[in-house]
Amino acid sequence: DFYSIGMVLMYQNHGDGDIFTPENLQRMCRVERLFLSSASYPDFCPLVLGASARVRSASGEVGFNASDCQPQTASVVELFYRSAGMDLANCGLLAGSAVEATSSQLYTDLANPATFQQAGFYLGRDAVSGGRTQLTRSLLQLGYPLYGRTDTASELANPLVSAVYQEGFYKQLEQEILQHFDQKHAFLRSAYWNTFMIGSVEVVINSAPYFSIETERT
Repeated sequence: DFYSIGMVLMYQNHGDGDIFTPENLQRMCRVERLFLSSASYPDFCPLVLGASARVRSASGEVGFNASDCQPQTASVVELFYRSAGMDLANCGLLAGSAVEATSSQLYTDLANPATFQQAGFYLGRDAVSGGRTQLTRSLLQLGYPLYGRTDTASELANPLVSAVYQEGFYKQLEQEILQHFDQKHAFLRSAYWNTFMIGSVEVVINSAPYFSIETERT
C-alpha cells in the first residue's frame, strides 16, 4: 500500500567498489532530504503518536511540524546515519569506520535466515555472491489517512485519493528534484529520458503519484 503513495529510490553505483562509501551515502542523503525537507512534508508524513491530538486540541492556526513525523524506517540513508549517531538534517560526511561497520552488519545479516529479508531489502543480488553490492534502495513513506480525511489503505490506488498527494506534495517535490539534478523538460522530450546521476551513483525514481504528473503533462 505504501508503494501507492510513497517513493522508492533505487541507487546504482557506476564506480569501482561497494556502493556504501561516505561520499555516496552523503549524496544519497542530499537526494532524500529533498523529500523530507519539503515544506508540505509534515502535512503528509507518517505521524508520531499524539501529533493529531495535539493539533486538534490546539487553539488557533496550528499545523504539523517536522518533529511530528516518524523516522523513515525503510531508508538506507536513515539506517547508516542513525547507526552512526549522526543527524540527517545537514547530510554530514560519515566516518569510513561507521560506514564499514553498518555495511558489514548488513552482509552478515544477509547470511542469517532470521535477518535475510530485512538485510536483503538494502542489498542487490550481487551481494549474495560477491559480499559487496553496487545497488541499494530506500522506500520513503507518506502517511494515511491524512489529517481530516478518512481514506483507508484499500483506497490508496484511487486516482482521486492519489491526486491529493500529487497536488499537495509531489508537484513541488518534482521541481526540487529536477533542479537538484540540473534536469529540464523540453519540447517533446521529457527530462526523465535522461540518466539522473550524483557523482558515480545513478538514481532511479519509482512513485505512482510522482509519475502521474508526467502522464498528465503529456
